[in-house]
Amino acid sequence: MHRFYTALCLLLLQLSLYAQSFTVTVTNPSGFERKDETVEVRISQLFKTGKNTQAVSAKVTDATRANICSQIIPAHDPGSEDMLLFQSDFKPNEKKRFKVTITNFADSCKPLTDGKFVLPREDYAWESDRIAFRMYGPALAKDVNNGIDIWTKRVDYPIVAKWYKMSEGSAPGKDTYHIDKGEGADFFSVGRTLGAGSSSLYYKDSLYQPGVFSRYKTISTGPIRVCFELYYDNLLINNVPVKETKRISIDAHSNFNTITETFAFDTKKLPDCKTFAAGLVKRKNVIASHSNGQSWMTLWGPVNDDGVNGELGMALILPKKYAPAVSETVSQFLMKGKMSENLQYTYYAGAGWTRQGICSDESGWKQLTAYVAACKEQPLIVTVRK
Repeated sequence: MHRFYTALCLLLLQLSLYAQSFTVTVTNPSGFERKDETVEVRISQLFKTGKNTQAVSAKVTDATRANICSQIIPAHDPGSEDMLLFQSDFKPNEKKRFKVTITNFADSCKPLTDGKFVLPREDYAWESDRIAFRMYGPALAKDVNNGIDIWTKRVDYPIVAKWYKMSEGSAPGKDTYHIDKGEGADFFSVGRTLGAGSSSLYYKDSLYQPGVFSRYKTISTGPIRVCFELYYDNLLINNVPVKETKRISIDAHSNFNTITETFAFDTKKLPDCKTFAAGLVKRKNVIASHSNGQSWMTLWGPVNDDGVNGELGMALILPKKYAPAVSETVSQFLMKGKMSENLQYTYYAGAGWTRQGICSDESGWKQLTAYVAACKEQPLIVTVRK
């Protein structure tokens, strides 16, 4: 009987949590319009009961009582907590209110992001409705390193799983997704570089790439954000083992990945190992540009030798707190920075294709990059009340 009442009390407590509604006020602190901006709300902000409160799903409505697609990303390590995500547009300096009701069922949303580990290739591939990427795993350890590959797409629905499926049974090097059949294609070549915005430690004038990832963990696949982690276990610097965790995410309606790197090594044996470098591979006939403050860098040029395939833009954004500086090697352009004392840093890397329809020329790509950089420097202000 005691167990019955205990279970009943827990159930009633859970139902009471689900019955609660909250007002979330979001303020745009910038003097420019923000489109399809992702709002992040910690679940503990709602319940005020600490980081361990869990939520199954949420119903979000705006001032007109229209439903807004939302997503809850569950806590994935001891230092994280459940996060509620939804998106909205904001006028300059606008303040908007949303009603959030925690529920035990999920409304269906059109999936605009996806990510998965793909066998037998052992790639990890991910996408938004605008662009797709992949990282290579153990199967290609002899041919590539930790660079990011780009899959250009000109449709807004997920294509990663479809393209891999269509390419099954193809001869080595003859994957069908290298040909644009109306949805886009993989025109990009990474080699052993950092590709489209990966990063590594930079120590004593040398770039130390860790090779391909050893393990992975999928945190979420959508519908608003795909997020995952890749683990690199085989790097040595001066015979000192270095472990790396690379967390990558991309949101719906975005061309830019958010990349957080966390390293673990004996700092007494590598006391001066505090610099990192993110990179963009050099390609034929590309133009490189960077902001006056060197907080972002762009590349622009043909996708390949066939002009019908349009042009490709790539970009890196490093927050100013890392004191970014631009340099280059024979094969790639680099942006270097000083990571924090906890051996961690977060930056942004993206790509855009003219046939995608977002940017038609180099000027437009630079404007989009500058816009994203400004948004990252001025995050939305979120407050909650019951």
